[in-house]
Amino acid sequence: MNSTAEKVRILIVDDETHARRAIRRLLECEKEVYCLDEACDGTEAAEKIASFAPDLLILDIEMPGVSGFDLLRTFPNRSFEVIFVTAYSNFAIQAFDSHACDYLLKPVHPSRFATALARAKERLDIRRSRSASDNRTMQTTQHQHYLDSFFVRQGARATQIFSAEIITISSLEGGTEILTNERVFFSDETLAHFEEHLDPIAFRRVRRNVIVHRRAITKVIHLFPMVIVMRNGAEVVVAKERRAEVRHWLNDEHPDSKT
Repeated sequence: MNSTAEKVRILIVDDETHARRAIRRLLECEKEVYCLDEACDGTEAAEKIASFAPDLLILDIEMPGVSGFDLLRTFPNRSFEVIFVTAYSNFAIQAFDSHACDYLLKPVHPSRFATALARAKERLDIRRSRSASDNRTMQTTQHQHYLDSFFVRQGARATQIFSAEIITISSLEGGTEILTNERVFFSDETLAHFEEHLDPIAFRRVRRNVIVHRRAITKVIHLFPMVIVMRNGAEVVVAKERRAEVRHWLNDEHPDSKT
């Protein structure tokens, strides 16, 4: 995305002038040069989306008239990514339910902003590479958004979990257990929910009650039963009826697999 043709087009949407200037300053600190435009409310943003065709919206939530969420509802099949920047912490779950790349609280820390921007550009790269490799596939899948992160409730608090940190997700009575690099979380969502909303290239249900993360696999033992060894040392037995599917998913090219 370093060529002029691939320059990322960013629309900054905030009703406060100083907030828009703050985002511009953060973008100016980046090595990459962007094509920028601004909108002072949701109504102007809708017009700019049509005329400016942004790749990324950096979007406030609480604005007069049309809120950030109201704006996104008018673009159900949007082709742009979204980073929310707001002074309020209580919209985080709703923001990620709308498939935002990230959710930043004002005042935005530069390193946190850089991380969010990198995540948005990674999504854009994926979309563009898919477009270049298979345009027909893109026409049916370009609006499919998989979760880069999501929130789970821990009492009165909501904790953000990044998909890249997940090792396994297991079904429990009334919900799921999510094992990450650091700790265990519990979610009210079903295993089917995560199977639908996590990228199937990275995540696969290997038995009725377990989803594994491909990048967390350290060894695959092609025996009877077929066993997958995870990064934390846990061994997951692949269901007999899923062995062929899992082997196809892994393409039998895992570096530490053995027959």
